[in-house]
Amino acid sequence: MKIFNWFFRNKFDDKKEVEINVDMLKNNKVELNSDSEQFEIDGIDNIQNALCPYCKTELKKVPIRKSKCPNCKNYIFIRRLKDSNVNALLTEVQAQEVDNEIENEYLKNKGFYEVESFGVSKEKFLKRKEEHFLKYGIKDNSNDVVWSLFNELLIKNANDNTLLSRIYYSMAVFIYKEGKDNFKYLQLSAKATLDSFQLKCESSDLVFNIQIIVSRDSCDNCKSMAEKIMTIEEAYLLPVPCRDCTHTIGFCRCTYGVIPVRDSDGKLILKS
Repeated sequence: MKIFNWFFRNKFDDKKEVEINVDMLKNNKVELNSDSEQFEIDGIDNIQNALCPYCKTELKKVPIRKSKCPNCKNYIFIRRLKDSNVNALLTEVQAQEVDNEIENEYLKNKGFYEVESFGVSKEKFLKRKEEHFLKYGIKDNSNDVVWSLFNELLIKNANDNTLLSRIYYSMAVFIYKEGKDNFKYLQLSAKATLDSFQLKCESSDLVFNIQIIVSRDSCDNCKSMAEKIMTIEEAYLLPVPCRDCTHTIGFCRCTYGVIPVRDSDGKLILKS
């Protein structure tokens, strides 16, 4: 979905190729490291020799994708090596073992990057997953764990409106991926942004207004509000987010900015 390419920074790709330690190939063994265990595959020859993993026939060139050995006619599978452009040549059984390990590792860490930027450690995330599994018996409990951590972050950062806005927005994106309506959390994110502006305005000698900020590729409904100026009281009526947004990512990305008020001569207006 386009939203994932837009919003996230490609922190984790569930389709990424396995990273294999190149040095282990010299000893006819491949090792895949994980947080909890080491996964080994025996019988893999040094791929620099471009040998078929089945019949050990020397190949004319190193395959770059799934290929059939010209000698034994078995399919050779490819996996990327760690810190290298060289690929490991695997049998179908070996490739499936590696793929299974990748899938297990993905499921174990699934959801972690949703909360990592808010200071949640992987240790805490995995511990929470284990606690939820022991309590509820659900193996794939990543979504529940992420949501519980989000709510914990809201309580922990209740006095930081800027951070609250980020958390609510992340929650909005998260539940949208689950196929749920995220408009409420977009509104909470916008309100938290205004709350942060309110505090800054109150501590300043200047008078401020609020401006609606849209993206270059926003839909027509959102663009109709571009650079609209209003008081902070008017902004609290929440014209942003736009309920009628038709952007392809699925929801409104408009936000608020704060600007100082100037008189007809362009001079900043001070509070009386």
